[in-house]
Amino acid sequence: MLALLGLRDDYESQGRTIAEVLRPRVQPSGIQESGENFTDLAHAYKLINAPTSPIGLAVLRISTRALNGDSAITFRTLAQRP
Repeated sequence: MLALLGLRDDYESQGRTIAEVLRPRVQPSGIQESGENFTDLAHAYKLINAPTSPIGLAVLRISTRALNGDSAITFRTLAQRP
């Protein structure tokens, strides 16, 4: 709604303008000028920020493995490296 009115707020947004469903004449000028680049970037942004995307799930697996790790074995492994 803010984008349609040309307004901004001082809080961190939790989403993006869904420009794909807006008529070109009501899109903010930055979106109009970017052409397909905005759509491509929006899809990449969604993949990065979605908790169930491949990236989000990989981060969750890595974090879980790190939390479940054995610090004594990890320390010995790192200490043996030249």
